[in-house]
Formats: sequence, C-alpha cells, structure tokens
Amino acid sequence: MFAYLYFRTNPFLELENLCKKGFTERNPFYKNKEYIKHELEQGHFILIIAVSVHIVEALNITLTSYFSHLNASMIDEKYNGGTEFFSIDIIDQVQEYLVSNYVKHHVLTTEEINKLHEQFLTEENLIK
Repeated sequence: MFAYLYFRTNPFLELENLCKKGFTERNPFYKNKEYIKHELEQGHFILIIAVSVHIVEALNITLTSYFSHLNASMIDEKYNGGTEFFSIDIIDQVQEYLVSNYVKHHVLTTEEINKLHEQFLTEENLIK
C-alpha cells in the first residue's frame, strides 16, 4: 500500500522561492480542503512521490532533518511558520536522496497526478 510524500506551492510561496513538504496516506488532493483555508490563491502540487505506507512518517521526519539547511526558517528568520516550508531547491535534491539511500519510491508523472485529481473529484461528487 502506498502513501504520498508531496511538495506543494502557491503564488505567495512561489514569490519567496519556497514550497511546503508534507505527507499523507490518502489521495493528496484531499489536502486542498485543508489548504484552501490558508491560501489566498489555491496552490498546486509540484512533486508527488509514492512510498510505502510503512515508512512515510519516518521518511518525512528524516527528510526534514536531512534538509534542515533548506528549511525556510534557516534561510531567513522571518519564515518561522513551521518545519514544513523549504527552499524550492529541495525538489531537485530529494529525488537524489531517495535514490542514494535506496528508498523504494515512484515519482508520479503529470498524467498520474491528473488521474489522482480526477479520482478525488469523483469521490467528492459521490459523497455529496
């Protein structure tokens, strides 16, 4: 069974060259429901990586520690919003980290991300 490690941005974060790192065991598009409360303009996923559900929480913690030098609060003290905000540079480096540490993963293609979005919309319509 898969879980998802994701990186997300929005217009404000893009201006600051930042992204948000998170994880979920559900379809990542359910996160839109949470983020819509805090985003003036809706953001989007820039990278979604499928990993084993059994390692996603530990991997998220490990990545936060390993990439602490890219954490927004380390870049500039004005960014004290939490440990989940990173320089956009993490996008290029996280995949290299996963490969070099033999973490079984799958980077979702644009087509796969679109399919997840369609599944989310279908599930939302069935619930209503």
